[in-house]
Amino acid sequence: MKQKLGRLTALALCLCLLASSNDITAPSVSLEGKSLWIAQSLPIAPWQALRAKLRMHLLITELPLVVCAVCVAAVSGLDFLHAALLVVVPMVYVVLSAAFGLTMDLKRPNLTWTNEITVIKQRLTVLLAMLGGWVYAVVIGLLYLLVLPSWSAAWYLLACTVLTALLTALLLRWLRTRGAAIFAAL
Repeated sequence: MKQKLGRLTALALCLCLLASSNDITAPSVSLEGKSLWIAQSLPIAPWQALRAKLRMHLLITELPLVVCAVCVAAVSGLDFLHAALLVVVPMVYVVLSAAFGLTMDLKRPNLTWTNEITVIKQRLTVLLAMLGGWVYAVVIGLLYLLVLPSWSAAWYLLACTVLTALLTALLLRWLRTRGAAIFAAL
């Protein structure tokens, strides 16, 4: 049973790594380019425009990830509680990844591009958002293997989920306040 629960951590973190490969929000503001004024002139608050970008990331990333996580949980032979953790951990991680990517793009937008590929594939913020997600997942996995192997996998993943949710709440608060002000001023 202990070995099966150790695999729980590895499976959850593999799902997180898989999800961080899909990076929608990191170039989303910069892709507006010279047409950003259209989004800014809409009769909505800047936070609503940013929230729409976050929701698109969640729609494109979380829905397939839920299906994948449910399939992995079904074939792994875990009980309901551990299977639920296997689904919840990557879902919270995806929200953190989306908020981090949007934060990175608001901090350093590129609105004067000539080709969309420049914004999507050749920007440091996109690379940092993707690598940041990978590093976060790998650090969580290494911390479990090296420092906290005496913890049960379920408690460890629950603690990581709470930490991830707190980080996500901080980023979302920043996006709602300062990020929205930056978006309005671009």
